[in-house]
Amino acid sequence: MVMYLKQIKLSFMSEFVYKSNTYLLLFTNIISFYIRLTIWQTIYSENVNFSVSLDEMITFIIVGLLIRGLTGKTIARDFAAQIVSGAVERYFTKPLNLKHYLLSEKLGRNLFTTCFNVLPVLIFATIWFRGIVVDITFLPLFILSLVLSILLMFQIDYALSLFTFWLKNGVHIDFLLSALFAVFAGSVIPLWFYPTALRNVALFLPFRLVFFEPIEIFMGRMSQLDAIGIITLQIVWIIIMSLISKLIWNKAQKVIDIQGG
Repeated sequence: MVMYLKQIKLSFMSEFVYKSNTYLLLFTNIISFYIRLTIWQTIYSENVNFSVSLDEMITFIIVGLLIRGLTGKTIARDFAAQIVSGAVERYFTKPLNLKHYLLSEKLGRNLFTTCFNVLPVLIFATIWFRGIVVDITFLPLFILSLVLSILLMFQIDYALSLFTFWLKNGVHIDFLLSALFAVFAGSVIPLWFYPTALRNVALFLPFRLVFFEPIEIFMGRMSQLDAIGIITLQIVWIIIMSLISKLIWNKAQKVIDIQGG
């Protein structure tokens, strides 16, 4: 455990090396937030009758920034580079658990992103908009759901990233993961506005449990019993994805081909 906590710290500190990237990402987050805000304000100014208020929509955008910060970094490209270079060999020759190591590395990077690229925007947005929709009684459930969404996102990311043993390239995995979450997690357009058929597909998949559902819990748009049901579903999907990744890992060990090192 100590070793993985140190890895979280090392991953966090290593992000300081790329200061220009930090400033650029912060600027990008500010612009992205402003553009999304302007678009939705324009839409609501047309007096369209939506089932959610503009304040709820703004809250969705703000809390969504937090979730993106805590889950956004993916591991496929870095993992593929380790496979090609031969660095992946250490997971077979040293007392390192691949999944735990990658989780620690991802947590460190995402914590850095959240602290330096997301929190400044969140603080500014929270001060600027005083109509943030939050149900205080749901905060403990939201925090638990948020932690589970981080773990679920990692399980999905890890399972897909293991296919780099065959592909030797993480770009396609990154693209696939981004596309799946853009469509089925409600991260670009909330599931409130989805047509019935597409919404039913999204409800069947786990991606909404990473992004959309924790925000709904934050705003208290469901009963506490329903929120507990969402949390239970998150746990179930974490177990399912863990079993899937274990199966893929067992297959990958039989086809591994160290190309470098």
